[in-house]
Amino acid sequence: MKLIPFIFSFLMSCSALWAQQLTSSPAYSMGRDKDCFVLGQIDSLYYVYREGPGKEHGIHSFRMNLEEEWEATISYPRAGLLFMESLQQKDRFQLIYAMHFDGNTEIRMKEIGAEGQELADEALLLFKYFVPYRDLRWELSQDKSELLVFHKVNNREIEWGCYNLADRQLRWEYSLKDFEIKNFKRLEHIVICNSGQALLLFEFHNRLRREDHHFLLFSISAQGERKKHKIDFAQAKTDEYLVDYDELNQQLLIGGLYYQSGNEVEGLFYLRYDMQEEALLKFHPFPDTLIRSLTGQKRKNLRRVEYLRLRELIPRRDGGILLVAERYRKYNYNNHRTYYQDHLPAQQTDYLYENILLTSVHPSGQLHWQEVLFKQQKSENDEGRYSSFFLMKTARHLRFIYNDEIRYLGRVYEYTVDASGQAERQRLFGEKRSGILPDFQRAKQVSAKTTLAISERNNKFRLVRLSYD
Repeated sequence: MKLIPFIFSFLMSCSALWAQQLTSSPAYSMGRDKDCFVLGQIDSLYYVYREGPGKEHGIHSFRMNLEEEWEATISYPRAGLLFMESLQQKDRFQLIYAMHFDGNTEIRMKEIGAEGQELADEALLLFKYFVPYRDLRWELSQDKSELLVFHKVNNREIEWGCYNLADRQLRWEYSLKDFEIKNFKRLEHIVICNSGQALLLFEFHNRLRREDHHFLLFSISAQGERKKHKIDFAQAKTDEYLVDYDELNQQLLIGGLYYQSGNEVEGLFYLRYDMQEEALLKFHPFPDTLIRSLTGQKRKNLRRVEYLRLRELIPRRDGGILLVAERYRKYNYNNHRTYYQDHLPAQQTDYLYENILLTSVHPSGQLHWQEVLFKQQKSENDEGRYSSFFLMKTARHLRFIYNDEIRYLGRVYEYTVDASGQAERQRLFGEKRSGILPDFQRAKQVSAKTTLAISERNNKFRLVRLSYD
């Protein structure tokens, strides 16, 4: 699930850390359900959605003591849906999903009330042909009022539509194929603004020592007005980057990783562009001390950073950014100690999630601070589901919550990071031997002081609450 966009304030003073409490509900049977995830909180109830194998799905509600309140059933016209987003209004939830029927692909929204009743189920967008779910892409604006759904028909055409969730009306729905650039293979990111403006970012000649390496930014207003902007990037090569639109300062923000030789990351870059003046671009190579801290290298001649993946770009109020990256590796191999019935070795996949790198950048492009949060998580054949972290955002701190060991009865830890980059690690105390393993990658922050997650084991699930006094 996507996290609610958050503008991190660096102007507030830091206070003492809140006392925290980790609690879990009794175990409830999953039955034949395919999955379950947190919806949110309305008044004094927590809500969990249970995705069934057919047309019938469930809503599970819990009281503040995490005991079950009631369970309701929600029906759909067809099975095999794709759940795209879950949004919360004051007294209801909105589930956005995709559905195939009669060779068409429809994007719909179901509204669910505080008592589990279905309030509405309406069509938002329609593609008059079959679009595989894996090809659908979507973006929400920062205020969650605009939904943009699109897919590439081929590398020369994009079908898309924009729906205003606040006004309940379709902004536009058409095929995008009349740009000066006819090859959409170079399309890297699409951003939808609160105003309904769409921003498409293309990248060209992303190769080492190419002086013509640049971005092309196309902006399309809600009224259909189109503009093209060229942003030069010098001779460095981008490894990967994240893009966001800063609604407060009305500018495009890009933060990413780069290198100028070889294939290993040398540092990070920050790009700010208000679509009026020349873009600001700054490069920050990693110092040796940071590389040693992040990778654990002890050799004299350091290699650059490998296996670094970006996780989040958080706009600062002043126009700067906080960039979050994590070391991640995956190994595929044959396990010759375990065999299938046809006497072939079993396929094994190991997942390794390591240290987190935090970087704060001023709007001038200068480095504010960098910090490494140490962790090491190992797991097998679980898609890394219980690894990585959940980022809980408050006015004074960022809280990185994670499972220290990927096993039941393991410990949950958190790093708290203040506005100046000072980090503190502490263990979160919960019920003794509760046997939980929270899925923090899909956790949800439901209030300023409360985060909810799901723990599954032996076809049973528990609702896990992390709360601060």
